[in-house]
Order: sequence, then structure tokens, then C-alpha cells
Amino acid sequence: MNIGEIAERFIRAAEIERASHEHVGPAALRAQLLPYVHTYTDKLGWRKEVGDKLDPKADPLAEERTAFWDRIVTMPSAQELSEHEVLHEWLLAVGNEKERRALLAWARSQVGGKSFRSWCFKVEGIHPNTGRDRKNRALQQIAAILARRTSQNSESAEIRLLHHTHEIRDVRLRSRKMRANGTASIRGSHMGA
Repeated sequence: MNIGEIAERFIRAAEIERASHEHVGPAALRAQLLPYVHTYTDKLGWRKEVGDKLDPKADPLAEERTAFWDRIVTMPSAQELSEHEVLHEWLLAVGNEKERRALLAWARSQVGGKSFRSWCFKVEGIHPNTGRDRKNRALQQIAAILARRTSQNSESAEIRLLHHTHEIRDVRLRSRKMRANGTASIRGSHMGA
């Protein structure tokens, strides 16, 4: 995999992050029962009147339904999520945190986020050329790591198995052989003269 393909994967990951509207962290508070007593004037107009009816052509849930299906369409697939996790592992393999941040900011800028130039000036306080150099170094490190991994995997077929002969044998077997040869046993040599 070359540097361009790695960069495309990071851009796709930034697209997934941008398209997903999932909030990271604790869930937002939807409803809460507050100890509040409503007065009669608060309750006026809460009930249906005799003439209240829905328009038969109107669908009260149409907006919610379209919002639900729009969210489902933009959600990433399981394969894309697993690829996204792999990209995070690749990012952690980059040794310098500044280079990781530059790569992520560049990928986000490619999908319509904050421009990379303004991120460099305002957030990091560096020149955009320095930011591009950091991004390129991160991509080169990832490409080198991936090249090493594939070369290791290609050589694994040439690794020979360990020998099946046992180097450490049973002590009793060894002592029997020593007795048969006429040499002292292990116990006899330690126990005393």
C-alpha cells in the first residue's frame, strides 16, 4: 500500500466521522421529571377541543420518518467501522503526537472541515508548510510500518519448524543409562562419600 492509498483511507475515515451524528460521551438528557407543580393557567389549552382533528392528508410522523432513514443511509457499514479502527491503530504507531494531529487535521480539511491552513496558524501556531511536513512524515511512517508488516508476513512461509527431538529427557531415563554405563547416578554422586 502506497502513501496515496493510506491518505485516501484517512480521508474516508474523516468522511465517516463527519457523517455520523453520534455524540461521543454521555447521552444527552432527553426527558426529566422535575418537581414542578402546574397551575390551572398553565394547563389551559392542554386538552383537545371538540373540533380538533388532524388533516387526513397530513402525516404527523413524516418528518421523523425521513430523518430516521436519512440517518440510516449515512451510517457507516461494519466493514468501514473496522477499517476505521485499523486507522486508529496506524495512528498510534506514529511516534510523534504533533504529526498525528497534523494528519488528522489534514484529513478533516479534505472533507470540508476547518481549512488546514487556518488549523496550522490558529490551533498549532505553525506555518502550513510545517504542518504539511508533519502530515507527510506521519504518512511515511505508516507506510514504512505497513511495508515491514507485509515483508514479515511474506517471509513466514520460509521459517522452518523447530526440531521434534527432545533435548531435555526424563531424569529417570538418564540415571538408568548412567547406571548401565557404570557411572554413578545423580543421587549417588550428591549423597555422599
